[in-house]
Amino acid sequence: MPPQPRSWLAPVAMAVALACSPAAMAQQERGGRPSLTEEQKQALFEARRDWVLDSHDRRRSILDSAQRCVQDAATPEAMKACRRSSGEAMRDLALDRRERMNAVRSRLGLPERSGEGRTGPGRRGRRGGPGPESL
Repeated sequence: MPPQPRSWLAPVAMAVALACSPAAMAQQERGGRPSLTEEQKQALFEARRDWVLDSHDRRRSILDSAQRCVQDAATPEAMKACRRSSGEAMRDLALDRRERMNAVRSRLGLPERSGEGRTGPGRRGRRGGPGPESL
């Protein structure tokens, strides 16, 4: 006579089935973020587009200033200072963007973004190496 299935088998099988459902897998692929409505997608797109247009002159100014600084640099330390200064200006610009987009996200009832990126705090970008201060 075959052994009787244990009482825990049915709930475990149900949990596995639910975890492997298409809806659950789609949620995992999105990183657990909620789905956006079409109105939210459009509002976020418009806010991003407006930011790009509004910040274009500021980005150009940062790049022009960095170029002049590097051209005038006479020592490695001076060039390092140029890179540090332009990096700080670009980080300030990124913080302003995050604040502006978080205000839009808040108005839309969405959670704010922390700015930690996809891999969490301390992320060093694509290379993963030391920052510009070591160059």
